[in-house]
Amino acid sequence: MTVKERLTEFLNYRRIGQAKFSSIAGLSRGYVNNIVNTIGPEAQPKIATAFPDLNMAWLLTGKGEMLKDEANTNQTDMDYSNLFKTIIEQKDRQIEELMDQNSRLIGVIERMHNVYPEGTRIFPPHTSVGKSVK
Repeated sequence: MTVKERLTEFLNYRRIGQAKFSSIAGLSRGYVNNIVNTIGPEAQPKIATAFPDLNMAWLLTGKGEMLKDEANTNQTDMDYSNLFKTIIEQKDRQIEELMDQNSRLIGVIERMHNVYPEGTRIFPPHTSVGKSVK
């Protein structure tokens, strides 16, 4: 189940629409529809404050129960800084992997186009400098 699906489940449980949710949390009107992978770090505290019964760990990761225990509703039952740190570390690893992949792809493109260090001339593969391609 995705973050968006879990949020929709919570909204159905609370019997409120996306627009009402966004308004209560202080988010843009189409916020829920625009969720792609996760809820951004700027929106997380807004949602947690507006809906204190919602278990943010469940919303973000799918672990645990949707609602906080009634006895713990007024207490923070999770360490948000550790959760945010974990999310940031995951994103940093993804960025590193993408940068490595990008570097490898640039190398492949440079080899395919025979780009010289000056970067001023690009020659198609299997041609040499000064010879025209027929």
